[in-house]
Amino acid sequence: MSNFVIALLIAASATAWLYNKFMRRSGSNTQQSVIAAGVIGVVVLIIVWGTLNLVL
Repeated sequence: MSNFVIALLIAASATAWLYNKFMRRSGSNTQQSVIAAGVIGVVVLIIVWGTLNLVL
């Protein structure tokens, strides 16, 4: 598997987990949860992809 696909899978799972956490914490505020989880998901994608490119 390519580094990008691995990073995408990790970022997608992190985003789903964070969305779930934010929904519970914010009292089902969907807009805030989607924005926050999406932004953090993109950051996780960039960090993991960069790390995998350096290591592998």
